Amino acid sequence: MPPEESSSPSVSRRAGIILSILVGLVSALVGGFFGKLAGWWYDNRDTFLSPPFDQPHPVINVLTGTGMTLGAVGGLLVGFGWSLAMTRLTNRNVRKRGSPSAALVFHGIWLGVAAGITSTVVLHLGLATAGSNFSRFWGDVTGGSIFGIGAGLICGLVCGFIWWAICRRIFPRGVVKTEDSAP
Repeated sequence: MPPEESSSPSVSRRAGIILSILVGLVSALVGGFFGKLAGWWYDNRDTFLSPPFDQPHPVINVLTGTGMTLGAVGGLLVGFGWSLAMTRLTNRNVRKRGSPSAALVFHGIWLGVAAGITSTVVLHLGLATAGSNFSRFWGDVTGGSIFGIGAGLICGLVCGFIWWAICRRIFPRGVVKTEDSAP
């Protein structure tokens, strides 16, 4: 057996694990940042949206830490989910074509948007529960989804492109035996 064929599965598995961890960490950082922003908004929106506007308002930070934690954990989970879905799509793509196609980048974008929306809904559900205030939940989810969609789109594009580029090195055309080329 040639060395490329015997070493490919372990290399691809190791690279997949490293990629998944990196995607999860990036997603956790982005989720933590936007979660902290959302928690700060839950804490302080009433003071900034109510008169008198000319007087200083105290800044309250009760839910800011909760938002950051929920955002980071949610980001980590959707990042790992994104990686699992991309792994399955990559394997299917390689079986059909023999090497990963650029369509993986577009799959990464759409999965990133779905991950952003999912993380946003979970974040706002957690903040509304922690703050015992569901009166503005759907408005907050709608407003927060703008950030979730944008972050998911950008992270999905960047991570999808990196995923595709690395997978092209792991599975170069012609090295992977497809079902059609098997003797």
